[in-house]
Amino acid sequence: MCQDEVIIFMEYCSHGTIEEVAKQGLTEVVIRRYTKDILTAVDCLHEHNVVHRDIKGIVSSRTFNALLCSL
Repeated sequence: MCQDEVIIFMEYCSHGTIEEVAKQGLTEVVIRRYTKDILTAVDCLHEHNVVHRDIKGIVSSRTFNALLCSL
């Protein structure tokens, strides 16, 4: 790997975005899980003095975890 290269590893999110998943309907349990995941991710960013001003990419992993991403 050269010093001027950036390598990014990402989890494959087979369920797509939360918007796509929501079109099929979400149970209260799944909504609670997504909300907890999103708030936990934002809290982690804030703990590291990072403010994400444009959260618009939220995807659903195969285990129905919400993941923040920048598109």
